[in-house]
Amino acid sequence: MTLRLLTLNTLFRGDVPARLRALGGLLAASNHDIVCLQEVLFRRHVRLLRRAAPAYRHHAYAGAVVLNGGLAILSRWPVTRCRFERYPPARPLRPEMLMRKGAQLASVATPDGELIVVNTHLSANRDGNWSRDNPYVRIERAELHHLAGKLAALDPAARVVLAGDLNVPRDSAVLQDFIA
Repeated sequence: MTLRLLTLNTLFRGDVPARLRALGGLLAASNHDIVCLQEVLFRRHVRLLRRAAPAYRHHAYAGAVVLNGGLAILSRWPVTRCRFERYPPARPLRPEMLMRKGAQLASVATPDGELIVVNTHLSANRDGNWSRDNPYVRIERAELHHLAGKLAALDPAARVVLAGDLNVPRDSAVLQDFIA
């Protein structure tokens, strides 16, 4: 089976509804099967996307008004289960803590069977210093360690895809440690 997955940080700044309507139009014309979104902070924004891209009849997100982690999954295939795993809070205090960073784990019933889609958004490195002792790198390392534990607890036979905004350079030591 071919899987067409898109992951995108929608950037919660500026005219968010206009940007999400435009994104919905692009999604409506796309052939993506599953779309993992980050920084979709409010339920009303998911409703806006769903109206603009009705082919994505299935969705996963949690939160009464503010979405847990700002994470949402849109899918052409049924989402049978979903849960949100919050990353343990860590200092320094920063505004993004209000988003309750974490990972969204959703089971999607694809034509080839169950696929576990993990959508995440790690904390940002606010000063661009990627040395191991930088407080933001320590936060990202802790979040990746937490995520690795959640992934390791999944059925080893399960098909799993990890998507999202990892907020780390591809060649960073913290990402290489996570991959290992």
